[in-house]
Amino acid sequence: AAVTAASGTLGIIVPPSVILIMFGVLTNTSIGGLFMAGVIPGLMLAAVFMLTAYIVGVREGFPKVEGRMDWALFLRDTGGALPALLMPFMVLGSIVTGFATATEAASLSVLYALAVGTVIYRQLSWRDLFPAVTEAVTTTGSVMIIMAVAMPFGWILTFELVPHTVATWIVGLHTGPLVTILLVILVLKVVGFWLDLGPAMIILAPILVPVAKAAGFEPYQIGLIFTMTLGWGLFTPPIGTNIFVVCNVGRIDIGAVSRRLIPFWIATAFAIALLVFFPNLTQWLPRVMGY
Repeated sequence: AAVTAASGTLGIIVPPSVILIMFGVLTNTSIGGLFMAGVIPGLMLAAVFMLTAYIVGVREGFPKVEGRMDWALFLRDTGGALPALLMPFMVLGSIVTGFATATEAASLSVLYALAVGTVIYRQLSWRDLFPAVTEAVTTTGSVMIIMAVAMPFGWILTFELVPHTVATWIVGLHTGPLVTILLVILVLKVVGFWLDLGPAMIILAPILVPVAKAAGFEPYQIGLIFTMTLGWGLFTPPIGTNIFVVCNVGRIDIGAVSRRLIPFWIATAFAIALLVFFPNLTQWLPRVMGY
């Protein structure tokens, strides 16, 4: 459950990411360039998470599969899973080609999953449909309640000029670039504790991006630092929507999962530090692709 909650943040970093689109619109940054900038950090974060999971597994003595890999079995299972594996490509393809909006693509994915489960795999009966819908409504409702509480909190922060005051304070310190970006990351992390990604990005990006630019950081680098830091909040209590989702689905205690997430918090902090100290992780691919 901890691995699932942490790895859920990868979707907001690798293209096509709605959060990167939002950042591009808010800061007048090339969205195509941001998509390219997210490829290497996304792969890097995935590798860091895999290494973290491996280290935790070895230390905890988790069981592992013995023996050599059976490629014939792998190809057979891959072929059997192909109808399900095609769903992400169908969703992304419908959005990229303009055939459907993101909301419409979500509806198409539900219809596609229903068709695959009932017609191809024959493992989903109409009798099972109502409990599945009930569970989906329960899970979605719990997340929406969290977002409903977070939205007024964001409005209060904006009304009280808290982000603007913090940005003015950071600029007034006249510190070096590393201290400045560290303070920006700290603000993003604190706000990410309480706000969902969308509201946090809308409130903070127009205010803090100029501060980071003035410190000498590049737009694509800033965009990925923003996205990864705010994404960190998805699997950090008390809001942590990813935690609530996996615990709701798996009927697991939130406290137990949160303790297991500590190594992944450290791994995420390490990945963000790499983005700060190695700008080419976000700058190289957009430059090669002409952005």
